[in-house]
Amino acid sequence: MEKITAKRGERTIKVTVDLWTDKIASRVRGEIMPGHAWRYGVVNVRANHAHGIKSTVHPFNCFEDLPKVIEKALKNQGVVLHDIKKKSEAK
Repeated sequence: MEKITAKRGERTIKVTVDLWTDKIASRVRGEIMPGHAWRYGVVNVRANHAHGIKSTVHPFNCFEDLPKVIEKALKNQGVVLHDIKKKSEAK
């Protein structure tokens, strides 16, 4: 793959997590209990032209699934994830 120069703001790949908060306080629409959320929601991958990424939404049903959902969402967009080498491995 070729290298390109990306503008500031297009260099970072952005992923956000939304947690659902409905129906915790009551069954009344719009009422919430501040500081409380369910352990499920969606992972949002934001569009990024420089990386060729389109916006996508991926649901998850428990926190334990969150890392797998994030990784799968990025891999589906063609993102290759790299691990940081430890100093002892770099020598």
